[in-house]
Amino acid sequence: MDYLYYNAAAGADDDVEFWFELLKGHGIEPSRPALGDREAVAQLDENDRLLIVGGDGTINYLAEVCAKAGCTVGVLPGGTANDFARGLNIGVDLDAACAVLQEGRVSRVDLAFVNEQPFVNVAHVGIGAGISDSLEEGKKSFFGRFSYLAKLIETIQARKGFSAEIYAGEATESGRWLEIVVANGNSFGGGHPVLGADPCDGKLDVVGLRPRSVNALLYEWVRVHVMKRDPHPDIVVQLSHDAVEIKTSSQHSVSADGEDAGATPASFRVEHQALSILVPKLD
Repeated sequence: MDYLYYNAAAGADDDVEFWFELLKGHGIEPSRPALGDREAVAQLDENDRLLIVGGDGTINYLAEVCAKAGCTVGVLPGGTANDFARGLNIGVDLDAACAVLQEGRVSRVDLAFVNEQPFVNVAHVGIGAGISDSLEEGKKSFFGRFSYLAKLIETIQARKGFSAEIYAGEATESGRWLEIVVANGNSFGGGHPVLGADPCDGKLDVVGLRPRSVNALLYEWVRVHVMKRDPHPDIVVQLSHDAVEIKTSSQHSVSADGEDAGATPASFRVEHQALSILVPKLD
């Protein structure tokens, strides 16, 4: 049985009937009414599909209960950045997303946790968490993915970083950081890639960004993403493990999938292939 989950605060202005009609036009007719809370979702089982309207925060909100229920998740990207959908090649086009619901395959993806709060895509310590906290909802909805980039540049200009130690298995990195990203998925900030991250590999990928000037960081981004060079280890530190610890000299905010996730110290872990989700079929 198909069920629709609709979150009116996820970033889309369309009402729930828009989504029912969209799905009907693609030959998909979920049970009515739409589900609207985790208690209803918890009643589903492995024979059910939950079609979630929303972005990373909405999927974050439902991921653990879906994993426990055993239902299969389908994504209708109705959030602001929709990075989880981007990273799984579902994308942001609604017709293409509906095609995945019709013709896609079921994949098992990892479910990550920070201080036992679940997340599906990425968690931030540092400027990324600050950006999620400081973006006004109206601006976030209007400017979408570009609001993150604009705020990122503004924030880099105003900060000199923070002291932290990162533990990933036997590997340890310490010093000053502008941002530390702990990634389960492979896209953040509206389509910016997390190099090497795979949401199905049972590992978390850590990317630590050292304090540098805006010009130096922009050049590094071009060098890596346009020129396809390896990140400079004096600027970008990369680690990978199934368990990560971040300790800071003073308390710093943590965000997960754009939502508040408390503060440091932060412990991260991953449950391998805990969540069933519809993704595009293989070519």
